[in-house]
Amino acid sequence: MKSIYITGGNGLLATNLVQYLNLHKIKLSLRKYENLIPNADYDLVDSRNYSLVKSKILDFKPHVIIHTAGMTDIEKSEKFPKLAYESNVKYSRELARISSLIGCKFIYISTDHLFNDENRYNSETSLTTPLNIYAKTKLLSEKAVLKENKKSIILRTNFFDWGPLNKLSFLDNIYNNLSIGKKIYLFDDVYFNPVSIKILSEVIEKLISSKKSGIFNITSNKSISKFIFGQKIANIFKLDKNLIVPISIKDKKLVIRPKNLSLSNKKITKLLDYNFSSIDKMLSQVKNNRNFNKNIKIIPYGRHHLDQNDILNVTNTLKSGELTQGSQIFKFENIVKKYVGAKYAVAVSSCTAGLHLCAIVAGLNKNNSFVTSPISFVSTSNAGLYQNSKPLFVDIDPKTVNIDIKKLRELIEKNKSIKAILPVHFGGYPVDLKKIYNFIKKKKKIIIEDAAHALGAKYKDGYMVGSCKYSDMCVFSFHPVKIVASGEGGVITTNNEKYYRELLRLRSHGINKKDDKFLNKEFAFDSKSKRNTWYYEMQQLGFHYRITDIQSSLAISQMSKIKKFLNKRLLLVKNYNKFLKKFKHCEPVQKINFKISSNHIYIVRINFNKIGISRNELMTKLKNLRILTQVHYLPIFLQHYYKRFNINIKNYTNSIDYYNNCLTLPLYYDLSLDEQKYIIQQLYKIIE
Repeated sequence: MKSIYITGGNGLLATNLVQYLNLHKIKLSLRKYENLIPNADYDLVDSRNYSLVKSKILDFKPHVIIHTAGMTDIEKSEKFPKLAYESNVKYSRELARISSLIGCKFIYISTDHLFNDENRYNSETSLTTPLNIYAKTKLLSEKAVLKENKKSIILRTNFFDWGPLNKLSFLDNIYNNLSIGKKIYLFDDVYFNPVSIKILSEVIEKLISSKKSGIFNITSNKSISKFIFGQKIANIFKLDKNLIVPISIKDKKLVIRPKNLSLSNKKITKLLDYNFSSIDKMLSQVKNNRNFNKNIKIIPYGRHHLDQNDILNVTNTLKSGELTQGSQIFKFENIVKKYVGAKYAVAVSSCTAGLHLCAIVAGLNKNNSFVTSPISFVSTSNAGLYQNSKPLFVDIDPKTVNIDIKKLRELIEKNKSIKAILPVHFGGYPVDLKKIYNFIKKKKKIIIEDAAHALGAKYKDGYMVGSCKYSDMCVFSFHPVKIVASGEGGVITTNNEKYYRELLRLRSHGINKKDDKFLNKEFAFDSKSKRNTWYYEMQQLGFHYRITDIQSSLAISQMSKIKKFLNKRLLLVKNYNKFLKKFKHCEPVQKINFKISSNHIYIVRINFNKIGISRNELMTKLKNLRILTQVHYLPIFLQHYYKRFNINIKNYTNSIDYYNNCLTLPLYYDLSLDEQKYIIQQLYKIIE
């Protein structure tokens, strides 16, 4: 395995090389955060800041630098020649200099635009005759690179593949337009012989292993026009090639450029004994890589289930005229509190809103602190930060991924400032809250359960999560990927009437129209001591955290199906556990009793060192097979915002180890058993 540093991390070539050079440790360098591959390793670097560039490269210590960055827009280069020179020549020279300094291999991606139209296939020794600023700067770059590092590899090439998110490639544009029946216009008098990035990466792999240096043309064998290339795409994907209209480059007012871009690949073919595939075969491989088989739908990591009853219930609410602050909210609250066995329930706009209101009711402020698990979504600890309370974290128990109760007790004994504990029922598996309750009940600490994952879960003694048997308040989420969906929404449960009434006020601007006793008698009542029918009273500073009747009506319908939702999830979990017994390097993260969990997500631990590919590479491979995975979560204390709290990460070895090896597999009600088998089969092929 080599360490490879790739510049131009936002671009077509770099984002695809990550996928194809997947047996190596790769870091991408980019100028701004866009078109990111999930969980890829990035350096955010301004290419003009050479000292920072050097520092980043020295820190990474690469065996190879592949330089793909530069200004490739011919029209823009002509308009801004200084910028083209800065981007293409100066940056390339500096990188070559750094590579020479540290003794690593340097591969520079050049262009096929360096010649005029005299030869059909230009070789590496053909006379270069650049026709525009772009080509001239690329040629100057080649010379600068070879001067600074004589062992550099220059690749003159033209390539194709699917572009990164929001940055369409030539192939994307052709495919996307033909897919929607839209005409496209392609030059029939501009010739090139491109290669797929997969083939280009194979050649790069061979050159990395060799001791070769110098200039090499990496192209396919046969020269074709841009028009014919489009026709081939139409044939491969069975699209209407009649939508492709041939035009001449002469008819376009463009910066002068060669019409023949074809290069001879005889040198590299002979040197590496490598036979280039035909363009048709390369296009077929590109098609298969993205799995355009329409019979295989995208499998997300989580998804809500909707049926006709859900739609009918929402439609009836829309027709009723009660869109917000109506009867459906009250009905929803009653269903939830009855299901979990709590006295009170308060529906709010989101679980995050619910956690915030609980933090207020708990009295969190700048003079105290709260403690929670680092393995959760940021909203858990953000709830305390909203109140300027100090966040404290306790490492997880690696068997459950829940907060380590023994370490929590030790922290509470030492730290007198702790006002509240926010345990997280991770993945739907309940924290042993009874243990926590027993050692803090005399210490006047408030327990706020983050049960975003845990609707339907039970404690070992049979009490439902949300019953607040061992807590002061509990908050659920009804986000679309959760077990029951309301679109967006949350519910707080409690057995404390004082908390309940305050929560009602806080969710609606500090106003409770329902049953609060009015404090301002002068305006609340008329001269005969009768209540003024129009009167409402803001008694404290609140928020607009209300849920709507539309959302509540959806959740009401969904709650009627919660038992079958939970049963299907448990079946899928049992299947995963059974299948994973065949794996050597992959196992369930939670070593728990799944019967008492709500099984919101299913997470595996993978030994990435043993399987020889990174998590990002695995996720990308699965994504190309239409299987979407996720990571739950980056430890909260590693989030950039939390750097201000100077948290010593050495105290959280279990959380760091968990994060480095975890991966969330698809789990939701509509996941079929055939789809689950497909997921396991593809995972096994890749990692075992």
